[in-house]
Amino acid sequence: NNNFIFRELKYKENSSYNEKINDLITYYKGDYVLNCGPSIKRCDLSTLDLIKKFQDDSNEVGGLILLKDNRLAYFYKNDNKIHAMNITMMKSQILLEERQNNKFTCFTQLSNGQIITANTNRLIKVWELRNSVAINLYVMSKHTDVINKIIELSGNRFASCSNDKKIKIYRINDRDST
Repeated sequence: NNNFIFRELKYKENSSYNEKINDLITYYKGDYVLNCGPSIKRCDLSTLDLIKKFQDDSNEVGGLILLKDNRLAYFYKNDNKIHAMNITMMKSQILLEERQNNKFTCFTQLSNGQIITANTNRLIKVWELRNSVAINLYVMSKHTDVINKIIELSGNRFASCSNDKKIKIYRINDRDST
């Protein structure tokens, strides 16, 4: 039933950017979309025409978010680092890093600025950025399989979903929030 599809976009037939789209976020008042496959691109939402290519690597980008300070944060699949890129200056730096055997599976940033990550060891971590340095505040281990997504909920809460077929809801204490 196509009654709910407002518009469908795909790369043009002759486009050299015919990669799968793993993730997308709005940027610049929703006028453009950043999407990722093996690269990160800023595209016109109405046409999927390429505006600017930010990152191109042989590694596949696992996820990306727009941080509260308007930097683009991303990680590569099978990597233990989250990078932050200043989009206007095109400079990238490591935002936070896990131990070598822990690879990121997903992440988000809460409205209070804390970053929540999940890794291949099924751990959820809460991080706080202090002077551009990530400090690990909490480590939680609740899922029994790979964690696929983390979202913010109201009331200092967030939720995670996993291949273990469960959704977990967590509360962060007010006194711990910045």
